[in-house]
Amino acid sequence: MPKILNKLKCSILQTSFKAGEGHIASAFSILDILWVLYDQILKIDPLKPRDEKRDRFFLSKGHASLGLYAVLAEKCRACRIDRRPRTWERPSDHTPVNAEFVD
Repeated sequence: MPKILNKLKCSILQTSFKAGEGHIASAFSILDILWVLYDQILKIDPLKPRDEKRDRFFLSKGHASLGLYAVLAEKCRACRIDRRPRTWERPSDHTPVNAEFVD
């Protein structure tokens, strides 16, 4: 697991640097928990995002959203999140520093 966590941390650092903002410590602090949830525990099929039987995850620590974005980009290849983290946070992007619910 440390190898993937290092990759995700680099992604978070690149994203934050490119955006000129971001809560790096908050994102790093929940990264291992998020990875285990999305890799081993949650039942989520990225190809069926509206499946009524899917598990749901609510992130109340909004300042850690860069960690969530990094994990989703790595795990959910079919998700609508741009997997190129260096592009997150431009005015035209839909992934703000603080996660918001979008349906």
